[in-house]
Amino acid sequence: VALHKVGSLDESEAMIQELIQEGKGNGEVYAILGKIYKVKHDRLRAEDPAQASTQMKESVDSLEKGFKNGFEFYPGINLVYNKITEGSNEKNVGKIEKALKTAELVYISTQKAGGMNSGDFWTLATLLESSLMTGRESVTALNKVIDKANVDWEINAPIENLERLKNQLDSLGGPEFDSTTRNIENALTKLKEKLRGIKDGIATEKETNPQALETKDNRTEVTDY
Repeated sequence: VALHKVGSLDESEAMIQELIQEGKGNGEVYAILGKIYKVKHDRLRAEDPAQASTQMKESVDSLEKGFKNGFEFYPGINLVYNKITEGSNEKNVGKIEKALKTAELVYISTQKAGGMNSGDFWTLATLLESSLMTGRESVTALNKVIDKANVDWEINAPIENLERLKNQLDSLGGPEFDSTTRNIENALTKLKEKLRGIKDGIATEKETNPQALETKDNRTEVTDY
């Protein structure tokens, strides 16, 4: 089912649909299906906006099913981001406000996964992102993410997600989300400081021990929105 990572979207979609028909459509399966439709949306957005919109609706539908299935934060946070993208594409403030309310449920789902006591980076990152979406500044969550991040691609994920979110909210031009974007800006400042520190450490390590970093970390970034 990881074929969507290398571009075989139709084949991967067929395999996922087969799993669903067999009654194996859990949160992870629907999350992958939602990702496939999101990738198709991104590829079609410039050349065929109408078809891209259809793919986004399919993505949202899949992620809603996945989130309802197991109340897991991974399909949940993707669902919120995709709903916000829908609202941004349509310049629909009401749709974005509804998406941000869904983020409250995602925040609760992170508590099920351990919340602030979790040792998992992605749980903490989702806790931070959903906190910011729901109007919380959440300094504690931010510090937890910063402390837990060990490699640049980890901390890049929430940075990219939050930058995209801020740009989408800013593009609407109204004051409705001012406090949210301020909290996001503050978090991004700290996250980027951590990223620079990680990169400086990598550069220093390469200078002092060129062979130390030859082996690439092959873990998958599960928060690939």
